[in-house]
Amino acid sequence: VVRGGLETLTVEVANAAAAHEIAVAGFGTGTGLQGLRERVGACGGIVDAGPVPGGGWLLCAQLPRRVPAPSA
Repeated sequence: VVRGGLETLTVEVANAAAAHEIAVAGFGTGTGLQGLRERVGACGGIVDAGPVPGGGWLLCAQLPRRVPAPSA
């Protein structure tokens, strides 16, 4: 889901896995969410991600419509 507001752009990605499904660990570099948080944070945004009740996972990123100027 992508929503645009006057000040922010919100992106939500949901994985509606069944409650009995278990995530398999060890198939990535382990830096995906950390890297995403760093990149979104660099432009003044925030990322929240985690499991949801009943199973599945939700990632929500909020990005500013205007990126702050780099500091000197």
